[in-house]
Amino acid sequence: MNPLFADIFSALKFLFDFTLFFILGPGVLIYAFYKVIVRGSLRRFFLYEKRDSIVHQLDPRAKILWAITLTTLAAILEDIYVLAALFLWSVIMWILAKPPKEKLITAFVLLLPIPVNAIFYQGIRYGYDFWHHSFIYPVTPVYVMHPALDYILGGHIITFEGMWYGAFQSLRILVAASTGLLLAVTTAPNALLLGLSDFIRIKDRHIGLPYVLSFAVVIGIRLIPTMFEDANIVFNAARVRGLTLQVVKSRNPIKVAKALGRATRYFLYMIVPLIVSSLRRGSNMAIAADLRAFRAKPYRTYLIERKFNKLDWAFTIITLIVLILGWVYAYMGGAATPGFIL
Repeated sequence: MNPLFADIFSALKFLFDFTLFFILGPGVLIYAFYKVIVRGSLRRFFLYEKRDSIVHQLDPRAKILWAITLTTLAAILEDIYVLAALFLWSVIMWILAKPPKEKLITAFVLLLPIPVNAIFYQGIRYGYDFWHHSFIYPVTPVYVMHPALDYILGGHIITFEGMWYGAFQSLRILVAASTGLLLAVTTAPNALLLGLSDFIRIKDRHIGLPYVLSFAVVIGIRLIPTMFEDANIVFNAARVRGLTLQVVKSRNPIKVAKALGRATRYFLYMIVPLIVSSLRRGSNMAIAADLRAFRAKPYRTYLIERKFNKLDWAFTIITLIVLILGWVYAYMGGAATPGFIL
């Protein structure tokens, strides 16, 4: 090939790969996350909505045990079919919870970056020796990017083995993330607090997290929609004062870069009042807790005492059976091999 044409082809390939993997790929995820925030879906996602479903009726302690079981088994087991079955169980629980379509879309947007990033980055980094620019063992190339991206990504060859490894490891995270999101969405804050602090009761002894830590976990989940509401207030106040964040539709990269720089600067301006508002809210909450004698005693009583019904016992027994079978399978050779991500 003519050297001139070879140079032109190399430059075009670099632009194509850079645009595809650095602009379009992350841009789609960022745009989807942006639309979820703008529509308020992410703020409403963590607001508890009481619904007539089996999952909502379950005792919070049964759901906490279920989430712990699936997360533990996903971490210790190596069988792809078992991990797929655990993830399928979490999907079935989501279906039984009968969430609104908006929450399903929001959950999908929140979980989508996990497999996408894992498959892509493990696809180029798995088994690759950056210093010698070679693979440790034989691999099957799927797509070869421009070699210049090697210095940006630490690799430029997407391999089948790496993509498979990334998908396999992301399945573990998907199981843990999906169960945690479902627990937060289908459990009332006061019920979750009681379930964490009063997880097991033996006569008069309560075994669980200290209620101080349980309160911190519940407040952390409850403050997520509040923080988005504060961000919406700050953004609207800035718009009233003349702030404009318009999407620039231009083929001129200079105009686009200036628009992105201006949006970043405005974003930094809005971060300061949002931080101040969060600190003020936290201070008011601490004062309110002190006025109510929070942490006055190491143990406390609750107005509402929850008891297991037949559905809770049946679900808990099934969960414990799965947990025991998982540990037995791990002991018989199905445990994940200790190591690190290559």
